[in-house]
Amino acid sequence: MAQGWHRAEEGVDRRMSLVKMDRRFKGHPWWTHKWDKYGYGEEACRRIILEFIDQREYLTRMNGSGCFEFEASYLKRAGKQVPEWGFNESGNIFLRDSALTNFRLAMEKWQ
Repeated sequence: MAQGWHRAEEGVDRRMSLVKMDRRFKGHPWWTHKWDKYGYGEEACRRIILEFIDQREYLTRMNGSGCFEFEASYLKRAGKQVPEWGFNESGNIFLRDSALTNFRLAMEKWQ
C-alpha cells in the first residue's frame, strides 16, 4: 500500500500523504516535504482541485506567496529567496520551515 492513508468515501478512492523529500524528488533542494494526493473518478478529481485551490489560498494568507516548482531554481540562480512553499501543475504542494508547520496544523481540514 502507498505511503499515507487511504479512505474510500461514497465510492471515491482518495489517497493523501505528507512525504519527506530526499534527492529523488524534484524540489528537494528548496523544500523538505511534499503533500501528495491522488484519487480516481470524477468526484475525486473535483475535490482534489478544490482542495488544492483552498490549500494555496491558506498558505498565501499564512506564509505569503509561493512559487511554481520550476521557478525555484531560477529564483535561486538569480540570488533571490525561494518561498517556504511551492506547488506544481499536478496539484502537489512543497513545504519547509514555518509553512510546513502551518500546513501540518491545518491538514485535518483537508482530510
